[in-house]
Amino acid sequence: VTAFATKHAMESYGYRFGTPGRSIVISGDTNPTQATIDACRGCDVLIHEAHTPAWRATRPETFQRFAEKFHTSTPQLAELAKQAKPRLLILYHYNSQSDQELYGDKCYPNLAALPEVPEELLVLIPTRAVLPTLEEAAKLGTKAATIYTAGFGEGDDEKGKERAQAMKDLCERSGMVICGPNCMGSYSVEEGLWTFPTATPLLKKGPVGLIFQSGGSLGNWIKGATERGIGFSYAVSSGNEVSLDLVDYLSFLVDDPGTKILLPEAVD
Repeated sequence: VTAFATKHAMESYGYRFGTPGRSIVISGDTNPTQATIDACRGCDVLIHEAHTPAWRATRPETFQRFAEKFHTSTPQLAELAKQAKPRLLILYHYNSQSDQELYGDKCYPNLAALPEVPEELLVLIPTRAVLPTLEEAAKLGTKAATIYTAGFGEGDDEKGKERAQAMKDLCERSGMVICGPNCMGSYSVEEGLWTFPTATPLLKKGPVGLIFQSGGSLGNWIKGATERGIGFSYAVSSGNEVSLDLVDYLSFLVDDPGTKILLPEAVD
């Protein structure tokens, strides 16, 4: 782990985590410095807060105010990425009060404001906001969701178990199906669609279907297998299995003509 100084109203640092051949850099809502660029250069993943959107950063009256507080703007991060060339850039902490668009795509304040009903939600928001978001989606007619957020019954968390039961009740009441919660998404290699957040450059189509409860284990297994030339049909991180479970995924893969080998992983 290597720390580097960033520019903010108070003493602040970013961090580079690395092993031979792999590295991740994390930095907060601060102005990038030369030390930031040097630490990010050639990293696999750069995770950085992005408080100020481009359209506000170009307004002199607001840009000056944010700059004095050392908030990060998306133009600054675009320049950082241009110079440091990370393989993957992940931005978070967008100011929802001000964003009108992101990389040319319009942003919406809630699901009801969307021009059409989403078929599936990819949910990575605070735990307290998950159930209200699903309720809103169910009323609109959304039928599926992948929920990365944890806090739904892991360990001995009684409140989490209550939230998990509420989610299960919502699914039974509305007909919505959920991958997760507390999962890392999935790969549908045949369709060229994956919601797993880790870059997998060697991923290719093949006969193997994976169902892992652990997203971390699935990611490591996929990486090692693809480096050995193994191809996949589908791979699922099922998480807490509040809605869809191992039996559902197995039933699908058994009937899939492109899947010849099944490898499930379940934890107690």
